[in-house]
Amino acid sequence: MEKTKWQEKETYTAGELAKLAGVSARTIRFYDKKSLLQPAAYSENGYRLYNKYSVEQLQKIRMLQYIGFSLDEIKEKMESGQDEKWTEILQKQKRMLEEKRQQIDRMILLIQDAMDEYRSDEQIHIDRLTDILQLISTEKASDHGYFFYQSNTTKSEEWFRWTFDELNLAENARILDVGCGHGNIWTKNWNSIPAGSTITLVDKRKTCIEFLQEFYIGNKQYLQENVTFEFIVADVEKDWKIEKCYDRVVANHLWKFISQKESLMKKIKAVLCPRGFMLSTYSAYGLLEAIQEVLIQLAVPMDLTELIRRKESDRFLLEDKMKHCFPKVICETFSNRIEGLDHPEALVTYIRNCDEGLLNIVELMECEQKLKTEWKDYSIWKAEIRNPLYKCYADR
Repeated sequence: MEKTKWQEKETYTAGELAKLAGVSARTIRFYDKKSLLQPAAYSENGYRLYNKYSVEQLQKIRMLQYIGFSLDEIKEKMESGQDEKWTEILQKQKRMLEEKRQQIDRMILLIQDAMDEYRSDEQIHIDRLTDILQLISTEKASDHGYFFYQSNTTKSEEWFRWTFDELNLAENARILDVGCGHGNIWTKNWNSIPAGSTITLVDKRKTCIEFLQEFYIGNKQYLQENVTFEFIVADVEKDWKIEKCYDRVVANHLWKFISQKESLMKKIKAVLCPRGFMLSTYSAYGLLEAIQEVLIQLAVPMDLTELIRRKESDRFLLEDKMKHCFPKVICETFSNRIEGLDHPEALVTYIRNCDEGLLNIVELMECEQKLKTEWKDYSIWKAEIRNPLYKCYADR
């Protein structure tokens, strides 16, 4: 193959390099100013000169920019001296973009729910708008936690089976699922729902109910005999219209979205049949404690103690409310674990989305830098996690 005159050259001026890469000479000078692409040498007249290595560096910079890296992130990678393969770089960025896409998709669904709720109103009252924004923020953090556990724990699928088994359902059971979300406890145990069961799914988000309706239509042939589903779009805290009696009420990961918890618990208790119970899960614990140990090892000046204490306090407070509303409460725990991460950025994202305004932004940035550049053991890191599950009985 005949070489072009550019390939034959050993050095290039800024203008020549710019023309070769399809960028402006100003871009080359800007990269130099940012210490991303410094000249290999200078001519006698003081002009910048670049070599074949510069061409490769420029191509790498442009590629990393194209797939979403900021110039600061590119500079950090180059200064770290880590010789990552292109496949590794692309795979990491692919994961990050997929996470962003999931966030955007979720935000779109939440906004659509808000539009559906206020379709008849020309204006949304500021107090209700604040409620929506708070819900979006809470759900965003909740989604991050969910995806982190799903992607990194060793028993993510076993959790759904264990939770379902704890319901101890018999044939012809009547079940109410409040704040059902995407109904994972049902969709992941579809064939095991006992014959004759009636399951009422309630959620304030129309998109969640529509998803479950479509799932039911597409998969009802796989259900056991006479299993039926009912679908209700409603805010169970503000628009409770449940009058039937149920053997089980499911309230999975619901309580962080409820402001008047005791009030809703009393309503749930009122619709439970004798010997029936509410099954309720809550946020896992143990992970933040394990993360704190990593930060200490890396000498990161960030203290998660207050965040850990607040989450523990919230859990104990919820337990107290349950014991006040129900005559009998049993707590069980599901043991899970993390055995290595694919990339340290996963932990950075988790920390950011656990923050409740208690962490300093400068400390967060330093933590992110340290984890990305100094944490070498992320692929073999282990953490023990506990998922609490509560059974709240209507009678003793």
